[in-house]
Amino acid sequence: MKKYLLLIITTIIIIIDQITKSIIRNSFWLGESRSLISDYLRLTYVRNPNIIWGINIGGPKVSLILTGIAFIFVVYLFIKSKEKLFLISLSLILGGAIGNLIDRIILGEVTDFIDMGIGNFRWATYNIADAAVSIGLVIGIISYIIESNVNPPSRN
Repeated sequence: MKKYLLLIITTIIIIIDQITKSIIRNSFWLGESRSLISDYLRLTYVRNPNIIWGINIGGPKVSLILTGIAFIFVVYLFIKSKEKLFLISLSLILGGAIGNLIDRIILGEVTDFIDMGIGNFRWATYNIADAAVSIGLVIGIISYIIESNVNPPSRN
């Protein structure tokens, strides 16, 4: 698989992520929520100084450092890997990581806005970049399982 095609996937994720975040920042008041699909899916503008799904690991500077380390690791895997499904997963993860890294560098925090749940039971508010990272992780795990079954380690 041509890696430039995978870079196109990464670029599309970054562009969609940044455009949607900009629309939210320019169209919503902080904390404002609008229903899209009843109470199940809302757009809610929040600022997140933490990592994915709002997990607090030590503040914005630690989040920026860890995001940078993860970014470097994913780029390394992207360069070294040849397995098609795993490369697709890395493209999604890379696009999401870069999208959120742009926010952290420019704004010091990430714009989140996708708010799912029922009533008071809500999932952490997230964005397109977070969704891409999550989907990429799932695809990466599936790729690992498939690859492990196709090429099991030898027992010597």
